[in-house]
Amino acid sequence: MINYSKNADVNQYLNSLSTEYRNPVLKIRKMIYNLDPEISERLERNKLIFNNGSEVCCFKIIKNSVRLIFLKGSELSDANHLLREFGQKSRSLELLEADQKIFDAVKKMLGEALGLTLKKAAYSG
Repeated sequence: MINYSKNADVNQYLNSLSTEYRNPVLKIRKMIYNLDPEISERLERNKLIFNNGSEVCCFKIIKNSVRLIFLKGSELSDANHLLREFGQKSRSLELLEADQKIFDAVKKMLGEALGLTLKKAAYSG
């Protein structure tokens, strides 16, 4: 078993995924930690959730789908129209067969999403 996280539940979850599902998650996870090394992650209801004082995004993995869900996705700029509505405020993006262009766009959106949640935390604290 590979240790990806300090959180044993996260490690077990990531190790349980097949390579085709695990690779996009690990790629985005690395981007998240490069942008915010202090972010925390947890597993809840079979979703990997990232939190920096407010929930930023999560992964939902189901058969034939790896979705990255931005919990405040409606506030993100999406020039390439990659995000799909996922509830009133959330937006999702399919990563299972994503190409490099999509990963480049996700990196930009992650930075924006992290900034939104950090601003909120600063105002509420």
